[in-house]
Amino acid sequence: MIRRALPAGLFAPSLIAACAFWVQAPTPAQSRLLEQIPAEAHTVFHLQDATVILEQIKRNVVYRLLGDEAGEPLYDQLRGMSANDFDDMIHLGQALAGEAALFKCKQGLGLMVEPRGDRVALMAALRSFTSTPAAGEGMTLQQLGDYQIETSVPLDLDPSSGSRGREAIETASANPGPVKVMISGPRILAAIYGDKASVRTWTMALCSDRQQPEIAPLAKKLRSARALHGPAGQVEAFTDLSFFQEEAAEALKAAGEGMSIDPSRLIGLDENAYLYGTFALPAGMDLDIRLHVQITPGTLLAKLADTMRPLPPDLLGRIPAEVTGLHVMNWDFNRCYAQTLEALREDRQERGADQIDQVVAAGSALAGSELEQEFFGQFTGVFGLLFMPPLEALSLADMEDSLLGVFLHMGLFAKVKDADAIMEVVDALLGSLRADLAGSADERGFEVMSLQGFAPYDGGLAFGANHFLATVTRRVMDASLTTFGGETARSLLSGAKLQAIFDGQQGAAAVSAFRLGMLRELIREKERGVKLPKGMEGLYDTYVVSTVRRVRDGFDLRVQLQ
Repeated sequence: MIRRALPAGLFAPSLIAACAFWVQAPTPAQSRLLEQIPAEAHTVFHLQDATVILEQIKRNVVYRLLGDEAGEPLYDQLRGMSANDFDDMIHLGQALAGEAALFKCKQGLGLMVEPRGDRVALMAALRSFTSTPAAGEGMTLQQLGDYQIETSVPLDLDPSSGSRGREAIETASANPGPVKVMISGPRILAAIYGDKASVRTWTMALCSDRQQPEIAPLAKKLRSARALHGPAGQVEAFTDLSFFQEEAAEALKAAGEGMSIDPSRLIGLDENAYLYGTFALPAGMDLDIRLHVQITPGTLLAKLADTMRPLPPDLLGRIPAEVTGLHVMNWDFNRCYAQTLEALREDRQERGADQIDQVVAAGSALAGSELEQEFFGQFTGVFGLLFMPPLEALSLADMEDSLLGVFLHMGLFAKVKDADAIMEVVDALLGSLRADLAGSADERGFEVMSLQGFAPYDGGLAFGANHFLATVTRRVMDASLTTFGGETARSLLSGAKLQAIFDGQQGAAAVSAFRLGMLRELIREKERGVKLPKGMEGLYDTYVVSTVRRVRDGFDLRVQLQ
């Protein structure tokens, strides 16, 4: 039984306004709003056509679930995060019928939409979403040609005034802060918010019938990224990272001040650095989010990115059968450490590099061994985080009541060259810190250091079979040692779906897969006498799969349902 008709806004246009998701590649003729992005914009979220997208996502069963009685608890959970904002977002999505674009600048932001469909409903939804009062209720009504303009502070909108973006009208407002503008015209409806000078300039440009002399740099870069990293989805987003170079440099400089390090000159956030993403709900039970982070070759960021390497094909083999979530990555952090020192010295920051060496030397003295070689150098680069809660713990309510309870069911593992060498260093460090753990030999071939007297935190550390393992509980420890030790072939990853998922992601530097079985407790369709929509029978055995791949010019991230 369908309980409600969901708008396109739930997964597309309204989420642009909420800055959550990203879109289908528009043709130049369908991208009128992109042509009008201000030159100062650093980020844009773009949706080609809400009507087309709604028809596409109606064929997606994940979307249909939220409009079905079975999905009512999930829908209510989403709405409960912020009911008013959620309702405003839905109303905006229902009213959208054409192209939409949200831009962000350091001076402010704006949401532009095509006035297709019901203009009155769209304007009302736009006003509600942006919390804009009606004209005469704190807004001043002005006219510019065919455009009706409402402003929170009167603006000089005379093209011949010669104000060149500076306000010619002084107001007696007690709050001379950012200005809010609502625009209603034949080609566009818009809501703009920002400093006075910028808002005036943007308003004049949007209300002009003359084509802009030059397309905004951000729009050009977005189109270039789309051509390189398509196919685009139903929503697309682009951020020019070079706009944040100064802030990033200042933050890095402040972070390294105590160590006499200034990595700000090495980060490489030049005009070629950007983030481009797309979001889509294809037909069937699917989801496709793609993200590309462009990194300038030769910079420190690029060198550090090179320490992420493809996962070995024989990685999995023996993971406990109880695992319902798994994240693995191949990161050579020992090389990362060396690259950082090398970059600092090339930049003539020997003092900072020497101080890092001194910290590592102090740790070596505590451990009584050479940390760089005998500890860091022992890790192969393969790390994993496994999540294996018992069935009764797969309750959203339980997770909300105690976030710490989630970590009880996790384990961290790493592949190492010599587990005994790692154990000796850890034992020495714990001893120097007077953090003794009870040591014992496990019959499965591991040396175990376990917590005592901290129930339910009775896990600890384990070393053996070329593995280093840390868990919070003994339950996760035992399950992991049984399979890592090789005494049993019992493994979820032997010929099962999760194994197939990882087999299909060869070349990825990081892979995450988490089963949606935890939704069973939330949806409780049998308890409420309802069924999942047709086509969703395999929902609880479906995995959310995320992959990160190091490519020549950056990273590719992809999220899917499998």
